[in-house]
Amino acid sequence: MIGAGGVHPPGHRYIEGVAALCKRNGILFVADAVICGFGRLGNWFGIERWDAQADMITFAKGVTSGYIPLGA
Repeated sequence: MIGAGGVHPPGHRYIEGVAALCKRNGILFVADAVICGFGRLGNWFGIERWDAQADMITFAKGVTSGYIPLGA
């Protein structure tokens, strides 16, 4: 994962823990795929690297390569 200021991957089982916490408390688990979407990590979205299911995935600049503002 490469970002302008550097991106540090989460610690072991962190993502799974956050997903479980959200599920227990009825909170939507949203994965932001702006940096790690569209195959940059070998999967379509970075969340697929962990054993967690996101309720929603958001992304923006990968849609148009930053040429026009568009998000999804």
